[in-house]
Amino acid sequence: MIREHRASALLDPKGAYGHPLRVLADRSLSVRQKRAVLKHWHTDAVRMEESEAEGFDGGEPSMLEQVTAALRDVDTAADQ
Repeated sequence: MIREHRASALLDPKGAYGHPLRVLADRSLSVRQKRAVLKHWHTDAVRMEESEAEGFDGGEPSMLEQVTAALRDVDTAADQ
């Protein structure tokens, strides 16, 4: 079950967690796994912002700032 959740989180991090802070709070993930999920989410958020800049509005608020902040937090935790 946990392995399935991790796989779905990598495919659809927003769908699996809803907010980047939930990734940070997930004790079942290692720092490395949290970074992988957030990195994937970051890529999705960048693509969404690029699409919006080209006139394709998905109607969802951007999560780029929150995901970037969560990635910084994960990197800080990894350095400690």
